[in-house]
Amino acid sequence: MLRTETATSPERQAQALIGLRRYQQADRPVTPYSHRIIAAQHGDAKLWHIPPERRRPAGAPVRPPVVLVPSIINAHDILDLGRGHSFARFLAGRGHPVYLVDWGSPLAEQAQLSLEELITRRLLPLLAHLGAPPILLGYCLGGTIAIAAAALSPMRALVTLAAPWHFRRYPPAFRADTARIWEQGQQAIGQWGVMPMEVMQQGFWMLDRAATIAKFERFAGFAEDSTAHRLFVLVEDWANSGEPLSPPAATEMFDTLFDQDASGLGHWQVGSQTVDPDRINCPVLHVSSTTDRIVPHASAPDFGKRRDIALGHVGMIIGSRARQQLWQPLARWLVRHGG
Repeated sequence: MLRTETATSPERQAQALIGLRRYQQADRPVTPYSHRIIAAQHGDAKLWHIPPERRRPAGAPVRPPVVLVPSIINAHDILDLGRGHSFARFLAGRGHPVYLVDWGSPLAEQAQLSLEELITRRLLPLLAHLGAPPILLGYCLGGTIAIAAAALSPMRALVTLAAPWHFRRYPPAFRADTARIWEQGQQAIGQWGVMPMEVMQQGFWMLDRAATIAKFERFAGFAEDSTAHRLFVLVEDWANSGEPLSPPAATEMFDTLFDQDASGLGHWQVGSQTVDPDRINCPVLHVSSTTDRIVPHASAPDFGKRRDIALGHVGMIIGSRARQQLWQPLARWLVRHGG
């Protein structure tokens, strides 16, 4: 990919390779995620309690709990990416008890779970430990999962961030790439028994090859002691990490959702019920990006309230404008609508 994208510019190729080598050799903190507490566990899935970055002022109101639901594709760490860059700890500092779902690894499960089983046998039992309906906030495919959970069980409020729902509204070229990724994934499952994250990562690179190369060119020029350098390493480590997908979860994601668009067409079965958004009886907000290449704007849910922003898929969570354009407005919405 690097040779193809920089065929006419040896200088750019050299700069990107310098950036890649600097990324490989960068120092990494030993314990970037501190003070998490396991609030509940079912199987290998955990519910982490996330403390605020700063002590809550005396007399400040205690707000309803917020449960962050990540995607099953990458690790959950993007929502708690170290001090100063943690969306979870920002919300905790606003008075919300904040919890983060950790799906665990399918390699640790005696019976590898499907997507619907992750909802019914992991997520909903974890939420039951809270004793009262929480505010459910799902990111990416975690938002799709959160919608299903809210349709099956009462919630205080529901928020999705960059969540796909109408999968047939993805561009045809993207759907064709997804089909090729799934073909490779099935070969990997036949060889290893799971679908490695690396198979998915190749697909993400292909969405925008030029941007993939350009980010390492830029990184080559970052000062090693700069915030930009540290944040790049944190985000890139997250983007290249993630547990493998179990065959049932991968099949449901690629066949049931991407190929059949079961969610968008209204016949996604979770447990014994069809996921019906009309059953969601709480305030709902969907935040969708107009510049998202991974979850196109057209694929977002079209029920409940919608808010559009012009930040990328990862940028809306961790970018330089995320605090102003997403974190702070969302915190105000939660105060108004989360009770």
